[in-house]
Amino acid sequence: MAELSADAAWNYVYCQGWNRDLQRFVGLLDSDTACARNEAGEQYSVTLLRGGVPRVVIDIAWSAHYLGVWTLDEALRRDSHVDYRRLRAEQLFPVRERVWRYAEGQRDGDDDVWEQEVSRKANGWMSTSKRPRGRLGGSSRTAGQEDDTDIWREVPVFGDWRWALPDKEAGPVGTAAEHTGEYEAVSAGSPWRPPTPYRNLYLDDLMLEGATVLMEGAQPRVVAHRLRGMVDMPTGQVITCEPRWLDYSEPFTDTIEPGRYEVHDVLLTDPDSESDWWPRAGFLLRVSEAPVVSWEMALRAGEDPRTLSDGDFYGFSGSQGCFVDAEPLRTADHQINADRGREQSYALRKWARMAKRGELHEHPHSQWSDALERGLDDRDGIRLPGTNFNMIAYNCYYPDGSYPTWIGRATDGAIVCFLTDMRTTHPVIATDH
Repeated sequence: MAELSADAAWNYVYCQGWNRDLQRFVGLLDSDTACARNEAGEQYSVTLLRGGVPRVVIDIAWSAHYLGVWTLDEALRRDSHVDYRRLRAEQLFPVRERVWRYAEGQRDGDDDVWEQEVSRKANGWMSTSKRPRGRLGGSSRTAGQEDDTDIWREVPVFGDWRWALPDKEAGPVGTAAEHTGEYEAVSAGSPWRPPTPYRNLYLDDLMLEGATVLMEGAQPRVVAHRLRGMVDMPTGQVITCEPRWLDYSEPFTDTIEPGRYEVHDVLLTDPDSESDWWPRAGFLLRVSEAPVVSWEMALRAGEDPRTLSDGDFYGFSGSQGCFVDAEPLRTADHQINADRGREQSYALRKWARMAKRGELHEHPHSQWSDALERGLDDRDGIRLPGTNFNMIAYNCYYPDGSYPTWIGRATDGAIVCFLTDMRTTHPVIATDH
């Protein structure tokens, strides 16, 4: 490597990252080491310097399908970030873009800095939010479909970093540098990590009755299973959802053999207590008795875990949940939500009149809500209107919370279970920082 060149507009430095608080490089790397990390999928960073001043930081971790590009202003404050994910072999997709604008005297990380964020999904859906007062004030949001043809970009070739230069400052890029002047490197560990989606560290333990896990607040609890009922799966297309809103539900892409399966409460018990009620760590649809050797997030069509950010997951939201098969659910949805489309306004007026007369219980929606309340503790589950099949429903741990479902697999890859996670164990998110 060479010294920073005063003759070239831009040079670059390989390192473990840029420490924005210290305004120093962390752990300089030579080109061979950085190249080896790139090929192995290990994380590293490239910092582009203009006139010897850091202006662009590229964080790369191909094992996590991640490439992030940060730009720095004259005061070395972050003023933009693009979060790319490698969703195709040779192409990157920008799932998130953020821009900050600083008023006089504001520092990087201040709560009141103006911010705009654009979030994208690979199906063309995008949303934009603006926060004029940062985290201290309100926000505005717009959303809709966009043509994403031109926003994919090619995976960069190692060593060619010119693509990351701001258009207004583009110019020739010199050689990699080993001396960084006033931004001398420090030797602390990497100052960043790739996005880490939510994951529960206790999934294996939750399958073992008698295992000890930690609940919220680091309270030790003993795992117990209790049969909740048997659910009919005539097609094997599994759905977990809020049963009050059936029309928003789609099955998981992984299916099981049609049949009738046990559903268990996964309880967090305290042997020293005489209580007969215990919080639930989850709800288990058991497909076979084989041991679980691996876990993965249950996904619906169009969901891609490579696009998730820190702590994120796919799941359902609500105060109740259920296990149900897709085919009878569609029939029941049609029975319960018969008033749709052009008749919706008429239906709303009719419901209002019924409410005044005290007859709201006669409407299918109210009948369904009553059936849910009556059937939550019934071993036979809740019969789905218009079908010969049932669902197993339950109250969620957090009112109006959000809950992922995990698929447990055997050594041969066969599905052993679906486990809907109430997110009550601690810690639930594994991070290195």
